Amino acid sequence: MSRLFQIVRPAFKCSYQIIPDGEKPLYKVKNLPYHKGGKPDLSLHDGPDETAPVLVVCHMPKLSRHFKIGFGGPAGPNSIVWEDFTKPKLGNLERRISVSLSGDGHVVETGKGEREELTWKRTRHGSVPGKKSRAASLHNRKLIDDQGNILAIFTHATAIGVAGWLQIDVDRGRDFDLMVMMTALSIHEWIRRQ
Repeated sequence: MSRLFQIVRPAFKCSYQIIPDGEKPLYKVKNLPYHKGGKPDLSLHDGPDETAPVLVVCHMPKLSRHFKIGFGGPAGPNSIVWEDFTKPKLGNLERRISVSLSGDGHVVETGKGEREELTWKRTRHGSVPGKKSRAASLHNRKLIDDQGNILAIFTHATAIGVAGWLQIDVDRGRDFDLMVMMTALSIHEWIRRQ
């Protein structure tokens, strides 16, 4: 049931690629390292390059500790569903997102599905099995639900060109996976920019 993804960021490049373990690149994540008007900081594309449709976006306002995650591409037929990805306390390293999921696993507007709160917490002990990590890294995270179950783990890589590994331990549909990928990458990118 667990699925492993390698997240790469080639040297001298801004964007990321998400690659399932042992396969070809599945998603491209366009990264705008400098704020450009109303454009999203991160855009996850449904394919290995930027010509593919956008599935999820993230806005990381420069003077805010809270992000906005948008599900659905701006050019798509459906409206974008926006959710807040918050950092509850200034000194705290955890981030929370609350999403509404439909019965078939799609992210939907509030009130149209079951609302679930998820939290990314820093971890010094949990890592993707078989992957080396530095315990002191601020990037190492685990995603937990409100009952404390671990749903995913992000382990920061020490290799050049590799941002890290993401292991998703539950199968709740593609939208859930996209939410996990985007929130993990937004934390990684925010820390990298500091």
